[in-house]
Amino acid sequence: MDIAPGLVATIDRCGYLIAQELKAKAWLDELAQLKSQLRTHCDHQPADAPIRLRGAKYYVDLAPRELRREIKDKKAAFRALQRILGLATLMERVTISFKLLDTTIDKDKQPFVVTQRSGPRDMTAGILKPTAV
Repeated sequence: MDIAPGLVATIDRCGYLIAQELKAKAWLDELAQLKSQLRTHCDHQPADAPIRLRGAKYYVDLAPRELRREIKDKKAAFRALQRILGLATLMERVTISFKLLDTTIDKDKQPFVVTQRSGPRDMTAGILKPTAV
């Protein structure tokens, strides 16, 4: 593929940053594990209370747990929406998961599903000219 001269610097910078991202992955994974450990340690604390944990050099603040809504009676919610919106409008707005479809109906019997490639492409990078140390 021909590359415009102005794009070369962008490619090189992107390649460099992808390499840095890969180097950072190890400590980002460790950070996620440590955060999980600290959250588990605070599980017994009230959900609406902020918490400050103090170490020898740093402190870590944990915010109150987020508020999450959950539908406790799906049939009642469906009936209420159907009464207000009508069945046709409700069905246009309902999201049906592919997990539900695939576990219930064979993929070859799903003519109402379209498969196509979309979304961004994943990127990797490599060094063309290693630098001397």
